[in-house]
Amino acid sequence: MVKRSILLLVLVIALLLPGAFALAQQAEPSPSSATTPDANVQITWPKPISEVTGVIDVIGVANIPNMSFYRLEAIALNSDLSVPKNAGWIPLTTDITTPVTTASTLAQVDTTQLPDGLYQFRLDAFTGSIAVPTQGESATAGPIRVSNDIGGGSGVTPTPGPTATPAAASRTAQAPTVTAASGAVNIRMCAVIDNNACPVTGYLAAGDSAQVLGLSSDGAGWYLISASGGLTGWVSATVVTVNGDTSSVPIVTPPTPMPPAPPAPPAPPAPPAPPAPPAGPTAVPGSGLTVPTGIGTQYNITPQCGQTFNVEINMANTGNAQAPAGTVTLQDIHVDSGTVTFTGYGNYPALNPGQNYVVVIAANVTTYVGNKHELRAINNGQQQTTRYTLGTGSCGSPPPATPTPTPKPPKPTGVVTFNPGQCAFTVKDGTKYYDTPQGNKLGTINSGGYGASLGDRVNGKRWYQINIGQMVWVREQDIVHLPTSCRGV
Repeated sequence: MVKRSILLLVLVIALLLPGAFALAQQAEPSPSSATTPDANVQITWPKPISEVTGVIDVIGVANIPNMSFYRLEAIALNSDLSVPKNAGWIPLTTDITTPVTTASTLAQVDTTQLPDGLYQFRLDAFTGSIAVPTQGESATAGPIRVSNDIGGGSGVTPTPGPTATPAAASRTAQAPTVTAASGAVNIRMCAVIDNNACPVTGYLAAGDSAQVLGLSSDGAGWYLISASGGLTGWVSATVVTVNGDTSSVPIVTPPTPMPPAPPAPPAPPAPPAPPAPPAGPTAVPGSGLTVPTGIGTQYNITPQCGQTFNVEINMANTGNAQAPAGTVTLQDIHVDSGTVTFTGYGNYPALNPGQNYVVVIAANVTTYVGNKHELRAINNGQQQTTRYTLGTGSCGSPPPATPTPTPKPPKPTGVVTFNPGQCAFTVKDGTKYYDTPQGNKLGTINSGGYGASLGDRVNGKRWYQINIGQMVWVREQDIVHLPTSCRGV
């Protein structure tokens, strides 16, 4: 049976800090969060503070009126139970059309596909149709700890797959491999350390190995690898150990990095201050919240395989005060398998209450031709979705769809946006500046004061974006004194 170990110490802490677990339940508002929970859509197990291992049965009810399908998703939580900035929900199941009328198994979930840590699970029930779904009701459960590294068995024994032949095993053993040198290693879309231009598509856990498929042709020394579950991507030679002879490994040209997201335009002027109110109770300050309110392809085109298309996301400030600039995340997901086939990011400016801004993100999808895909825009705990069928494009005849395991969730970006005047500092004479963090050196500048618009942390080092007539990046080590207001990167 699934391990349901809840340590007494954790319960004591939970009783002393009741707000901590309330935060997890509020990590993303659900359509029914303001009303009594719907008994027709609920997760009854795992319960909050449960610890799970291996393949588990998720128990609950999914039976809203006119339901077309339901699905299960998970999102990683920070240690304080908050949701990482721009994190997306990771599909745990495909669309399931059979209602579950009483508390019983909603689906079997393989938790080994998630890195160990804290998660929140979500059950989404939809009306409409699979082709054009309408959000119905949602229910969440968490925090839930995934702990597969410590062993302990699983709730359900998965059906074993076909056994590899001895010949195949021999060929695999002779192929060169790489092993994560220390800690988890990022697997990226291409051979560049840049969360926006070359996002993380998966992980190689500490001590895990993967087969080497190729060596980058640009001399950067990156390896193209094949990890468990069929995940392929690029890893830096600086964070892995090579096993075996790589002299016969083919030279491969890495994919071209995605273009940088356009800089956020200047914030619109603030409205004039209202006249001072008469003496009396002090007004409660307002708050701004920018969320996606619509998503679609530009000019309503149908995306084609291997051909770049633009996705338009309408961002709106739904609060009653100015909201700061930020970044919206775009995902493309293969509906039948839950595979994330594309991840991109786009910037939006500070917005006044009720103001809208359309973010345009270029996307390119090269898998699952002729299959149903879903575009998701995610920001500030809310999302908008739309579905389409991927055209043949430049990929030839569509092969039969082969479901693959759900990929591990992407590592959250470390980019932080600073308000004007929030992060100001002086740089040293001869400071080097770059096009991206750890990117190409563009030149040097003399000592002077600058204000940072963005901050990022790459391999434990802080970087800051400044304007010298063009937007460039400088290192923390070239800053005379880094103010406390700049250290939240």
